[in-house]
Formats: sequence, C-alpha cells, structure tokens
Amino acid sequence: MRNDLDVIKALVEFIKVHVASEYDSGAGKIGLEKPRSDGKTEVEFTLVKPAVYDGWIPPLNYLDEYGYAIPGILVMSDGGRDRDGESVVQIRLAFATYDLGTTILQGGKLTTKPDSKGYYDLLNLITLTRMKLADYNLISGTLSTNNDFEWGMYEEQKSPYWHGWMTFSCPIVSAKDLNNL
Repeated sequence: MRNDLDVIKALVEFIKVHVASEYDSGAGKIGLEKPRSDGKTEVEFTLVKPAVYDGWIPPLNYLDEYGYAIPGILVMSDGGRDRDGESVVQIRLAFATYDLGTTILQGGKLTTKPDSKGYYDLLNLITLTRMKLADYNLISGTLSTNNDFEWGMYEEQKSPYWHGWMTFSCPIVSAKDLNNL
C-alpha cells in the first residue's frame, strides 16, 4: 500500500465484506442490537450489522451512511513509523456494541432482564475481526497486516453500551520511496 489513507480505505472495505456481513440479519445471520433512536431503553430493538466507518471519533450524528453508529467499527490511523527505509502505519479499530440484557418471551410478552453480559457481543465482534484479518494474507491484493494484534475493552463501560479496541500495524511505502514515485 502506498500510504495511510490507502490502508484505511482497504481495511474499511475488507471489514464491510468479511466481518460486518457476518451480522446481516436480513441474510439469515444473527444481528447486533441497535439502540432505539429515541433513547428509550424498552425491550424493543432492531438487529443490524455493524456500521463500518473510517476517520477518528466523529461528532454526534455525523455518521449517517447507515442511519446509526452503534453497533459499529471505526477504522483509524494511530500513528506510524519510518525506520531504516521501512514504514508501517499503526491501525486502531474502535468497536461499539449495545445490549440491554437477556431478552426472553414470557407470557406472550418480551421481557428484558438487565445484566452485565453485553460485553459478550463486543468480544465476539473483536474476535471475528481478528480471525478474518488473520485468515487473509493480502487485503485488496496488496495490503497485509503484521498479525501482531492487540485488543481489549476500555476499563469504564457505560452499560448498555460496550466499547473496545484493537491495534495492529501494516507496512506502507517508505517516505523516501514516496518521494521517488
């Protein structure tokens, strides 16, 4: 890949095709819970695939391609390094999921029992992303990850929203070689 932006764009497309599509409830696959747009936390929810965006942490209501930002994966540059003619860009993926608790059908009515297991969806999304990135040697024909994944959850979580991250590096054309293009 030539530069940071090429890497980010290729990763967004890869994640849309190979990760987000696994959650397409319209295709008979399981979806992730989307919070209600009115902010209420009643049982009613919609299952959707995660939105995939590039950039940095955007302002509220800025992400409109899907009509929602959560659940979502944000692909961003987290710095880079030029050393001895080799360059890498650090990538940070930010993950966000939503889960009120366990929903059951009781007496013909859906009931949600709040619990702290919403992070299961978050960890499953991070794990699927790691697995898919590790499965492909080349993304968009030229991009490779160094398979040096690090991931985690943020210490403070505001239930029913769950947030995590993943970082890794990708080789890019060195600054010296970019000058020669």
